[in-house]
Amino acid sequence: MKKLLIFSIIIGFAFSCQDQNSELSLEQILEGEGFSAITASDIRIINTESNEFVVSIPSSNQEDRRYFVLQMENNYSDNYDKFNGTMYFNRLSLIISNNQDSRKILFLSVDDDQFSKIGNKLSDFNVSKISGYGLSEHKSLEIESSVLETSFYKAIAVKNVNSRSLDEELGDGGSTTCTSGGVGSTGCSVDGCSVTCRDGYYACCKENNLLTDTCKCIKE
Repeated sequence: MKKLLIFSIIIGFAFSCQDQNSELSLEQILEGEGFSAITASDIRIINTESNEFVVSIPSSNQEDRRYFVLQMENNYSDNYDKFNGTMYFNRLSLIISNNQDSRKILFLSVDDDQFSKIGNKLSDFNVSKISGYGLSEHKSLEIESSVLETSFYKAIAVKNVNSRSLDEELGDGGSTTCTSGGVGSTGCSVDGCSVTCRDGYYACCKENNLLTDTCKCIKE
């Protein structure tokens, strides 16, 4: 009888916690997890032909423009229309909420532990998880959506090509071409961008003076 009572208390507590989670907003659940919130209109998502999941935040103010890029080993086939929403970003994950359906979210990450830890708190949400090996943030950019369809990094390289060749701008070339990061580094940053990489890849951040900075992950 005593064991049955204890079991009932445990089950009741579990359901109570679940009910409490279901009443919390996404912002409340992510509090204390190191995320920065960005609310934006006309969020655009492009799945490029180069296995990149690109999230664009347009703005009339250049300093507020952002591109978040998840580099993936395989292509993610779903497409999304422009929408208004809120994004929560830390160096390992990007979580996107659509204002029209606040219980439906996209969860991008390069870290399995965050998928597990935070994912367990999101049981009441309709979550689409997208895993990658590199997550970067690029600031103050403006790139035509049609140019992005092939590759985000090629679009940047095309913008940067001046006296350099496209092959030189795109080349991985080892850590000597990295202003920050390089072989053995899982993260790096320069003024215009930052990136975090999964194990098996190294971070390379390239400062291009008056041109567009580049941050990406390269297979070791």
